[in-house]
Amino acid sequence: QYSQNLLAANSDYELLLTTEQLGGLPTSVKNAAKQAAKDAGHSGKYLFTLSAPSIFPFLTYSTDRELRKEIYTAYTERCNGGEFDNTEVIRTIISLRARRAQLLGYNSHAEYVLDDVMAKSPKAVYDLLGDLWEPALKSANEEMANMKIIKRRDTKSDEFAAWDWWYYAERLRKQRYNLDEQ
Repeated sequence: QYSQNLLAANSDYELLLTTEQLGGLPTSVKNAAKQAAKDAGHSGKYLFTLSAPSIFPFLTYSTDRELRKEIYTAYTERCNGGEFDNTEVIRTIISLRARRAQLLGYNSHAEYVLDDVMAKSPKAVYDLLGDLWEPALKSANEEMANMKIIKRRDTKSDEFAAWDWWYYAERLRKQRYNLDEQ
């Protein structure tokens, strides 16, 4: 049911755009969106959906911050209320996983799934994550600071939101390494 709701929510969302709204998007992304729109009966438009091959190139290249916000918010809020709500489904999954772990002699679902892998226990996972946290946070903060410099140059503001991450990370890759994901 969880997967069916997720698939339905993904299929239900459509961001239909005009040529004027495609700023920054590479030709290959535009062509895919144009074909998707045509296939969905919207000839002359460009269709973006919540599927990974559609949303992530859009978030990476679109110069329109409000459209990035719209599609990102739709992606993160899918199945959170409405027709395809997964709240109760998730509660049921959690309950069943806890019950299974208990029946098999484990204290938690985490202990159950980790028993036959290298980590062996939730504590070992937390220890590893603890060791990684400081260096990863330092690196992420440095990357964010560099992306804010680019954003400030572009917009005179370094206010950053989640839907800005892919776009400015791509700009930083191009600036630093002359690397283009395309």
